[in-house]
Amino acid sequence: MASKFELIKIERLVNHRIWKRMVAYLSTHKKTMYTIQDEAPVEGSRGFTKWEKDNEMAHAIILNHMEDDLIPLYEGYTTTKEIMDILEDKYSPKSQTYIQLLLEKYNGTHMSENDSMVDHVTKMEIMARDLSNVGHPIFDEMQSLYF
Repeated sequence: MASKFELIKIERLVNHRIWKRMVAYLSTHKKTMYTIQDEAPVEGSRGFTKWEKDNEMAHAIILNHMEDDLIPLYEGYTTTKEIMDILEDKYSPKSQTYIQLLLEKYNGTHMSENDSMVDHVTKMEIMARDLSNVGHPIFDEMQSLYF
């Protein structure tokens, strides 16, 4: 059984995944996603001025959607790519421990009386996708055992 600390860690990682997706949607909409994915161009080179403006916008998006107590830790970084790389390293590990915690959560999830069948199936599908994303797919035959 996972400890309370380990379960909180899983929730933070899941929240990071959701947060990262939201930042990606907003950055794509504002056409600044490339500043999160690509290295900064050389200062003074063609396109640097546009990148600088777009990086500022993406930086604001990222910080604006962080928990208040995390903002001071990341506001000093120059590029949004730096911030996202650091957050990825910190909150998106793919260790065996993390995979085991996800498996334990998947295997320990039961349908509650308040959940509809659709809600339960959705929860299980999301957990199965999370496991697949870290290289540990739950095969269809196994998934059907939990539905």
